[in-house]
Amino acid sequence: MINDQFNNQVNTSNIEILEALNSFETNFLNYNKNSNKIFELSEKYSEFLIFQLHSTLISIFMDNLEGFKKANKYISKSKNLIETGVSTERDINYYNFLSKLLNKKIFKALNYLDKLIYQNTNDLFFAKIGQIFYFSIGDNCKMLDIANLIVNNNKKNPYALSMLSFALEESNQIHKAKEVALKAIEIYPSDPWAHHTLAHIFEVENKPEAGITTLEDFSYHWKNCNSFIYTHNWWHIALFYLRINKIDKVFQIFNNHLWNSPNADNTYSQDQAGAISLLIRLKLKNENIKKEWEKVSREIIKRNLYLSDPFIATHYAFVIGTIGDNDLKKKFLDELDSLSYSKNEYDKKIWKKSGVYLCKAMINFAENNFQNAYIYFNKSRKYWHLVGGSHTQRDLFNILFYETKKIIQI
Repeated sequence: MINDQFNNQVNTSNIEILEALNSFETNFLNYNKNSNKIFELSEKYSEFLIFQLHSTLISIFMDNLEGFKKANKYISKSKNLIETGVSTERDINYYNFLSKLLNKKIFKALNYLDKLIYQNTNDLFFAKIGQIFYFSIGDNCKMLDIANLIVNNNKKNPYALSMLSFALEESNQIHKAKEVALKAIEIYPSDPWAHHTLAHIFEVENKPEAGITTLEDFSYHWKNCNSFIYTHNWWHIALFYLRINKIDKVFQIFNNHLWNSPNADNTYSQDQAGAISLLIRLKLKNENIKKEWEKVSREIIKRNLYLSDPFIATHYAFVIGTIGDNDLKKKFLDELDSLSYSKNEYDKKIWKKSGVYLCKAMINFAENNFQNAYIYFNKSRKYWHLVGGSHTQRDLFNILFYETKKIIQI
């Protein structure tokens, strides 16, 4: 066995495999667009367990039926390798984390993820996974605990600092978040996650012009990034232009960076949610979004998977409420209602308390059933954070909630 860049023991003596592993995990931390190369590596080194596990993870992140099918293939191969070979404790915990995720035992999966993080607090890869998943259930305290833990031994590592900066921002420690984000950028000017923290800070500080100038200056760094962070950072810039009523610039960003850009992925759920969110905000300003909305709706209709993530699902719900496809609406609502009666712990805590009501609120708002929309928004309001998303992303619910109150004169 040899050690990787985070000082984990890796079950190989092949330096080529180790270099490929380190490169993949660094690229993941940097949001580089080539994460799908893991599938090539898992085929080339088919007996190397970690590549099969990483392929499972990236397949899950694809968030579509094809991705989950691939994930099940890779997790099965991982199980066979564990049963027939030598595995480290880290390998077993990683396998258990992914296996529980695929079986929708989310909280049990997070127990294994905690083991991965706490058994090696230098392992930035699993710390990043931790930030992603705890963010997805609105647990800012856990995000901050993990970030503080890893920064202790990585005070000059930009990826550790950018994780800490975002956790601080989401915990409303704005001054400290800004200080840490700027430190990360000073060490590594291309870090897109630190840029992202600054976007949130300018939002909180109500400094849209400063946000535009700063982020547009950084934007050339994002050309080699994956579609999520590329479109999401541009989404923040669009919100700043929206705030100062430069509507033409908002449409330019939508058409050049959120939807038609070669750096975007119109089939990816996160990119779709960002586009939907921006168009809803434009609609509320009485802007004509018909052409753009039709483009997005066409992609949403093609999906066969709507409820894999509650935050994303709320955006799909709004689209489904506008397109007039009664069969699709019935299918969506039937699946949504089934979550209300689920005995799964995640469904009971996340979907039943927040996701189901929010999706119904969004559908009703889109259909101009404002009284019902108000009821569903109001029922879930204190639990909105459970579906994940940042303060800025969830502000859409708040905007729509107050719009319903205004319309029905409450």
